[in-house]
Amino acid sequence: MYTLRYSFLLLILIVRSKTFSQNTVPQHLNVKEKIGWIPFDKSLDNSNFKVCDELNIEEYYQVNPIYGEGMPSIRKYFSAHKQLLQSLCEKDGYLIVRFVINCQGQTDRYRTKFMSLNYSDENTVNAELQKKIIQLTRNMGNWNPGKFDGKTYDCYQHLKFIFKNSQLVDVLF
Repeated sequence: MYTLRYSFLLLILIVRSKTFSQNTVPQHLNVKEKIGWIPFDKSLDNSNFKVCDELNIEEYYQVNPIYGEGMPSIRKYFSAHKQLLQSLCEKDGYLIVRFVINCQGQTDRYRTKFMSLNYSDENTVNAELQKKIIQLTRNMGNWNPGKFDGKTYDCYQHLKFIFKNSQLVDVLF
């Protein structure tokens, strides 16, 4: 009886903690304009790129898309272009590229943002560096699309390029 009571209490605590933890499950919100939404822009985006469900583009952490073998493959890809990226670097900071991966693993809708190393918002960064990072990210090829419970989803992904002393220090997501 004593063990049963504590087992039941433990089960209730686990269920409650799951209920209040950050939700990482696709939500099917059926909305486009949520925080971080990337609308199609005919001046920037490929008109042939299609998402499977425009109203339910999930965040990467909800469905976990993968490029190659993960971060090692991403770092290896960009290390081949490290010298070029460093030659274009004019400021230290974080250059973030956010994009959409559709349910077939194709990518588009690339947007960049730059922040200094102390996270102050700075929108001025070398335009050539931004263009080159978008071009390189576009040329990575297909990703393994995000999945949850056996269903494939469109999702947002981002890569963060860290520049210190005009050196590409790391690439993260």
